[in-house]
Amino acid sequence: TGVQPARICANPNCRTPFLVRKNARKQKYCSKRCCNLMDQKEYQKRKKEEEKAAEAEKARLEEQSKHLQNTAADNNDTTNQS
Repeated sequence: TGVQPARICANPNCRTPFLVRKNARKQKYCSKRCCNLMDQKEYQKRKKEEEKAAEAEKARLEEQSKHLQNTAADNNDTTNQS
């Protein structure tokens, strides 16, 4: 058989070269440990982005609610003055 292709681990803190098995064409990491560490980092990043989006949506809804309350109060003032 020919020479097995070698890759460098996709974990930026590892970068260890490893041989790719024939049945593992998509393998990016040298070990399950590196794979799990990178999965955890991706999850934490995604979770933080979701929390930021939720906070932004909450702030938008609060601002919209204040605007509607002010509009309703202005309408009541106009109605009472008539």
